[in-house]
Amino acid sequence: MAVEILERDLGVRIGALDRSDVAVDIHLRRVFLRTHLAERDHRDHMIEAARRLHPQRPGELDYPVWMTGRTWCAAGIPRCFDCPLTRVCPKDIERAATVSSG
Repeated sequence: MAVEILERDLGVRIGALDRSDVAVDIHLRRVFLRTHLAERDHRDHMIEAARRLHPQRPGELDYPVWMTGRTWCAAGIPRCFDCPLTRVCPKDIERAATVSSG
């Protein structure tokens, strides 16, 4: 994630960004489970799902997924109707019920 921030926000040129992976944080875990992008809450499985979704640069998914999790797909009661993914998301809220920061 730090590499992506350096490149995207600070304009630092980074070589081999195709090797950057997503940061498996609470937001990514919740969004990937609720949208069915990942089938289970496991770090390696979620990284592999991101690689399949965006093989050229999986780490580029960090910011949009983090923003989605932080803004709309919050723990508890998500704001599905305001979310830009609402038309394609299965809204499987219970699927991420056990996701915590621990």
